[in-house]
Amino acid sequence: MAGKALSNMQLQKLTYIAHGFAFPLLGSPLTYHSFQAWQHGPVAPKLYDALKQFGDGAVVERIHSGYADPEVTPEVQQLIDAVWNAYGHMSASELRDLTHLPGSPWHETPKAKGSIISDELTRDYYTSLIRQNA
Repeated sequence: MAGKALSNMQLQKLTYIAHGFAFPLLGSPLTYHSFQAWQHGPVAPKLYDALKQFGDGAVVERIHSGYADPEVTPEVQQLIDAVWNAYGHMSASELRDLTHLPGSPWHETPKAKGSIISDELTRDYYTSLIRQNA
């Protein structure tokens, strides 16, 4: 992961994808922060607030959300590495398109301001992806 500059949108989408795969692979969410259905896909507002200073450009320094960092267990790190290996090469627009697929949690969530993508919808979607590829 080191050495590649990512944008706010890329970080949002990669975080959401890891969050989704955490349900079937780890049995729990990656984070307990909510994701909302924004125009360009799933967004964690607290992460967005920490990243918005970079605009559309690359995030060039470590961010601090004001919250304690969650414990990164070996299993969580393995999940993050797997998501990075599978999706880290994708551009922001490719990741946005991936999260906009018909039937995706973002697609199924109303786009009203503040609409939360339910963890149940996310869990079910990513569980079905795992089952399809098993």
